[in-house]
Amino acid sequence: MGTLSSMIRHGFYPQRALFHFVLQALTNNRSQAGQVRRVLALMRQPRIQPDAAAYNYALRSQANAGFAGALLKDMLEAGVAPDRDTYMAMLRVCRMSRNMPRALEIFAEMEAANASFVDVQTWNMLLHAIVASGNPQSALQKVAEMTRRGLAPDAITCSLLLAAHAALGNRAEVDSIVSQMSASGMEVAPAYYRWVVEGYAQGGLMQRAEDALEAMLTRGTYHPHLAAALLRAHSNAADQPRVMYWLRRLSAAGHEPPPGAWNAAIDAAHKAGDADAADAAWCAAQPASGTQYREMRRRRGGVGWHVLHNRRAHSRDAASAVLDLSSCSIGWALAALCAEARELRNGSPSAFRYAYMGARRRPHAAVFDQIFEGMRDLGLQASEVPGATYFYKSEAPPRQPAG
Repeated sequence: MGTLSSMIRHGFYPQRALFHFVLQALTNNRSQAGQVRRVLALMRQPRIQPDAAAYNYALRSQANAGFAGALLKDMLEAGVAPDRDTYMAMLRVCRMSRNMPRALEIFAEMEAANASFVDVQTWNMLLHAIVASGNPQSALQKVAEMTRRGLAPDAITCSLLLAAHAALGNRAEVDSIVSQMSASGMEVAPAYYRWVVEGYAQGGLMQRAEDALEAMLTRGTYHPHLAAALLRAHSNAADQPRVMYWLRRLSAAGHEPPPGAWNAAIDAAHKAGDADAADAAWCAAQPASGTQYREMRRRRGGVGWHVLHNRRAHSRDAASAVLDLSSCSIGWALAALCAEARELRNGSPSAFRYAYMGARRRPHAAVFDQIFEGMRDLGLQASEVPGATYFYKSEAPPRQPAG
């Protein structure tokens, strides 16, 4: 990015293809998704107006429907007509952000703009967004509408249909779809295994979910997302033995359990009241999940802090790192604080750490009460940080002199 800016600053104006190359690279690195607006602005400086391809690359780098919507608005205001790839990129963002209402709006806008864009592929993108948003009944209704319009479902459509029926716990329909796919020579598309397994788990068909995961391990088609969905369902059911079984099974098969699997293990141990198991799972999770510490920066004016959520801290120095508990579960938060309490007790008397609670979807008071109660049980003292919302300073109480 700096090189591109420097070239333009010194009067060297790249061709449009170079801007496309930079934008395409950003689609593979979503931590830099915010840079796409800078690239589009740089295109305008040498009076090369961004074209549909540039906007489409920019949209594919986004995972937030709001940011993608702003890019689409810029595109329309610049007089650039969206093409089929534009709508496909927007539907993909809706799937990633699990935003069904916006997906339905985008599909309707696409139909109104150019009916030729509506085909099995775009329908599948819409269905994928609906299934990902956790609305299986709506997905079934849309499949029925699709077939009424004369479009024949393909393997991807059937995979999503299977996931929707599984999520609803419709055993008979699941068996029927599996039989129909087999008779037609169709298989579940590998990219959609996750949603089928997640559907089984959501619909309470746990044995089918386990059978599917075992088959994928055997066939070599396993993906980490599959285990995370299954273990999360077992954790939600407080089934600690099955969570531990699958952690061992994955390790035996040569697969490192993904971060989501460790999160499930910690939550299951917490629900079972097994603090030692939660602590052990937290310690085992660190090489896979990385630190829960994020970089933090002083706000302008030097008062208060803000968290850089996409920047993992390279150290636990209290001057630049904060324990980010803004989106993790209660079990995970308490396991992290347990490890922190242990380190603080073994550190210098003046040692302290920062924790960031963040704005949570659940009622703040109930969440904070559980976390603060856990901190007290661990022997930590917590205090609010002036000028920094949801920041708390945690420290071990002063040691009492011996004798």
